[in-house]
Amino acid sequence: MTASEEWMWGVFSTVMDRMSQAIEAYKTDQTWKWIVLDGIVDTLWIESLNTVMDDNKVLTLVSNARIPLTESMRLLFEVANLENATLATVTRGGVLFINATDIGWKPYMESWLNRDKYRVASEKDKSNNIYKEAVPKAFDQYAFTIFSSLFEKFFTTNYRYFQKCEYIAPFNEVCQVMATCAIIDAVLEEHDANIQQLPEDDRREAYQRVFLFAAMWGIGGAVGGGENGIRAQKDFSSNFKSHQGKTRFPDDEGTTVFDYYYNSEINDWQKWDDLVIPYEHPEDEDFMFSKILVHSIQTCRLQKLCAYHVSRRKPVLFIGNSGTGKTVVIKDFLSRTDPEAVTFANINFNSYTTAPDVQINLELKLINKTKEIKGCLGAKILVYFVDDLNM
Repeated sequence: MTASEEWMWGVFSTVMDRMSQAIEAYKTDQTWKWIVLDGIVDTLWIESLNTVMDDNKVLTLVSNARIPLTESMRLLFEVANLENATLATVTRGGVLFINATDIGWKPYMESWLNRDKYRVASEKDKSNNIYKEAVPKAFDQYAFTIFSSLFEKFFTTNYRYFQKCEYIAPFNEVCQVMATCAIIDAVLEEHDANIQQLPEDDRREAYQRVFLFAAMWGIGGAVGGGENGIRAQKDFSSNFKSHQGKTRFPDDEGTTVFDYYYNSEINDWQKWDDLVIPYEHPEDEDFMFSKILVHSIQTCRLQKLCAYHVSRRKPVLFIGNSGTGKTVVIKDFLSRTDPEAVTFANINFNSYTTAPDVQINLELKLINKTKEIKGCLGAKILVYFVDDLNM
């Protein structure tokens, strides 16, 4: 219903009507047509679907329109719980409970390692100018073996040590594996040319260091925060070093694993100090003092991780107390990106922000690629910076 109490077609009713009548992308010869409802079951709308889920299989709208559920159409509810669902709703559909340990992280990791099997489909998508995600290079035999064994070691054999860490936000095992895989891809994209020129033994060590760098951020990136944040990071560092194997981090006093990054030019660990951007005072006399940013090791590594995630088209969530510099670090990172390759848009949330406001801001940077698909101009990467997400 609109603000003036006028009825209008919604997303669900529009999609269902197109499926039922085989309009546009939906064809009569398609075996199945799925509508996936991913969210919380709410009593305000689930009751409207009772007639769809019972023997009638018809959606009746306020406008008196009736949309039948054809033989090829299926509804799939993906929910966290059924607290707000009535008995009538539950009995009208099959319920399948999936435990977090039933599937786990191994299917994702295995498909990621065996990426060469999906090369044909990936290359086809790559040739389409709508889908510009970089196709990762297939792993050689050394990388495949090392990554496979290290994933098993860190996420199965020794994972219980990392489960005890203090995380600033809920972080499940699958998300940690996905983050680790994304960082590995980004690091290899940057350093693979140097790694391939190394002798076999050195190349094995290089792959081990790449994994350790990715895992320490994939698992430990959310460790800390709060009053005991520094202590939590030191505890994580100690646990992580105890499982690192032969490829060891430097034992410099007062340092943690987060103080180092992998440098393929020397095939060893190096401190972030060497990558800190030196401060240059602006020449403009009217430059505002609040705009000055003096980079440190912390800002340097955060921006590097942002660059890795952007290169792999992966989202990043910055969590921290007010005034810790999250907005400043991200805006400075975006201002340093290549304008020929990356474009960005800022979306500021506040207590008055509504869903239509967000949609309008998202579409401002988009153009029509096809009749139904919008995308960024050219082959650029479009980055949305959502500030104050908690609002």
